Amino acid sequence: MFWVDNMKKYKMFFLLLLALPVILNAQVQKPDYILSKGFFTLNGKIYDKNGYEVIMRGVNHTHTWGDGTKNFNSIPHIAKTGANVVRVCFSNWDWQTISNTPEKRRAIVESYIANGIAPMVELHEATCGESPSNIEAIIDNWLDPGNQEWLNDYEEYVILNIANEWGPGSNGDYSVWRDTYKTAISQLRDAGVNNMLVIDASGCGQDPNGIILNGQELIDHDPQHNVVLSIHFYGNWLTRNNFTGSGSTGVYTSSPWGVEVELSKMRDAGLPVIVGEFGWSEYEACPYITELILEFCQVNKIGWLAWSWNSNSDPLLDMVWDWAYNSDEDLREYGNVIINHPMYGLKTTAQPLSIFTHDKTKPSVLITFPADSAFITFPSELTITVDADDIDGSVDFVEFYNGLEKIGEDNSAPYSLTLPVISRGDHRLGVIAVDNDGNRTLADFCFITVGNQNIDKTALLVTANAATVKPGDTRVVEYLKLAGYNTIFVDDDTADAPDAANMDLVLISSTIVPTKVKDKFNHITIPIIVWEARLFDDLKMTDVLALTDYGTADGKFITIINPTHPLAAGLNNDVMVMDYDYKLTWGKPAPAAITVAGITGQSGLYSLFAYEKGADMFGLTAPARRVGLFLYDESGSQLNQNGWLLFDAALEWAGDKTVAVPPNEIVPAPAQIELAQNFPNPFNPETVLKFTLPQPGVVRMQIYDLNGRMVRNWGAVHYGAGEHQLRWNGCNDNGLPVPSGVYYCTLETRGQRLVNKMLLVK
Repeated sequence: MFWVDNMKKYKMFFLLLLALPVILNAQVQKPDYILSKGFFTLNGKIYDKNGYEVIMRGVNHTHTWGDGTKNFNSIPHIAKTGANVVRVCFSNWDWQTISNTPEKRRAIVESYIANGIAPMVELHEATCGESPSNIEAIIDNWLDPGNQEWLNDYEEYVILNIANEWGPGSNGDYSVWRDTYKTAISQLRDAGVNNMLVIDASGCGQDPNGIILNGQELIDHDPQHNVVLSIHFYGNWLTRNNFTGSGSTGVYTSSPWGVEVELSKMRDAGLPVIVGEFGWSEYEACPYITELILEFCQVNKIGWLAWSWNSNSDPLLDMVWDWAYNSDEDLREYGNVIINHPMYGLKTTAQPLSIFTHDKTKPSVLITFPADSAFITFPSELTITVDADDIDGSVDFVEFYNGLEKIGEDNSAPYSLTLPVISRGDHRLGVIAVDNDGNRTLADFCFITVGNQNIDKTALLVTANAATVKPGDTRVVEYLKLAGYNTIFVDDDTADAPDAANMDLVLISSTIVPTKVKDKFNHITIPIIVWEARLFDDLKMTDVLALTDYGTADGKFITIINPTHPLAAGLNNDVMVMDYDYKLTWGKPAPAAITVAGITGQSGLYSLFAYEKGADMFGLTAPARRVGLFLYDESGSQLNQNGWLLFDAALEWAGDKTVAVPPNEIVPAPAQIELAQNFPNPFNPETVLKFTLPQPGVVRMQIYDLNGRMVRNWGAVHYGAGEHQLRWNGCNDNGLPVPSGVYYCTLETRGQRLVNKMLLVK
């Protein structure tokens, strides 16, 4: 009976032990030279005392200013977010009465530990200081017997961030920052402080160059090699949405810096680095996109601690309205992003540390197919399969993402999602398991590439500088290769019509200087895709008045106004083509143009339009198909699945020589294109849709209900000649069964639209 009773009592403990390797990855052995009883670093990664990798996810929280009682009482509320580490701000300022004694600090640290959070403690009064005396005073304080006592007592839980944002920076000489911290490391270790140490970057925590130049030297100086480097992001930083690469091309250049660029340098150098602070992008001193920092850190497994829970001078930087978090109604917009972002928020990404016991565990989840870095031949159906489990309950459902776009979910094991079409290009597949307690876990991302194996066409890309192609154009070229194109570059200042000879397609980037290209390609009989708005008038695709007949607009949405045209790629209504706001190119074409999409919310600004061969433009008959596209400069680096589907549709339509028609000639529909009646009909719940193509082409299959609402969309898929079939299981695009009734199956290809009526009876 004793054995049975204790088995019941400790069942959860045993289950947790079994689950930890799945949740937290495999254990590593702590080297003998690391004396810490707690956290340690090895090969650029951070581990807890049990040898499980730790990806820090949490916030900064003050115990220095504001309401000391509310700050203390908010610790259990922070624990509700799932944060596993909190950066705890202490101070010795004379007026400070919140954390100015060892006893007060011990009580605060004990509260974090009791709530399952590892405290990363720091002293705040050296902020932006440049004198070594600032650090000397802080080290004296950490080595005060009362402080060192609780540092030693809670060594397995406490991380020591020596000081906040100290050190001269941006001058190319980081020797003062480096040498002062070397002395500090020696003093702490000689005194028996064995906690993992964190050192902020110099220059108010924001200068990456000292870390890149001297970070490894600081780590090597520690006999335990147990030092982590911390970088902060505020006004000196930009994310990829607006970083041009002009700020930090070398280690001695001044800000602004690029978040992803500099973090990549640190990661590639093997440095253990965390993002110690970053604020809300709506705050004027935070000009980056917060979500991009979360995304990059998640993809690259870099820890982050967002600033700050509450009590800021500007409430934009507060995560909660008051210190408490009892429901999402207590959150400000910044806090909602940090805590509840569906892909990157604390509730999804923060994994509990193995050094704490928990009543409830998060589910485990793993993408089992496709394999990471797989190449998928286009076009082909792709089925994503997932293993998900929850040891203390059950998995309610699994969400599937492509980039930031949720593409479906499955609520029964074995978990899977089938994509009838996925655009060519690179894709980041994400999967989130949600258990019966609402706990969320994001699996490691799976990166795949979809494309053609054969290169059988040639494209000419007119760009600003063929020798140093910009990132946006580089992504376009990568995509062209996946679409079967070899790309030939030509500079805008030397480009001319003869360059297009023997090409299958000409593309003109918005990185060009329009006055260098002008009307040189007006009369070529090669299809053109162009996304430089100021060239639309030179190519006679629009009239000549800038900002009236052509221009750019800020945003990321376009509205499909002609969903049946092949250029719409099977999309409809408002479509987000980039994950983040950027610029969209637009023009106002001639009446004979095909208008497919416009800038959302701005009538008459067409972001996707085209001319058939022989159509009347502005003073010129189109010598071949021409497409005006919404891309702009670096947006090639930011297109999402929808954006690439539309780009792919432009390639297919512009480059499809078999359907180019001479002026004013109508080509009859080939009789061989057939859409057979579905079988069985009536059906319940499944039916087969068969169609026949006389030659290869892009087909769009969709199902509408009796009210004209689209319920199922297989998207734009390239099929070979011959007979093909799809199977419809009577569910909509969200995987939910549709009710009994009349439905219409539509097939669109090469300008034709065939329709069959079907009856679902339950």
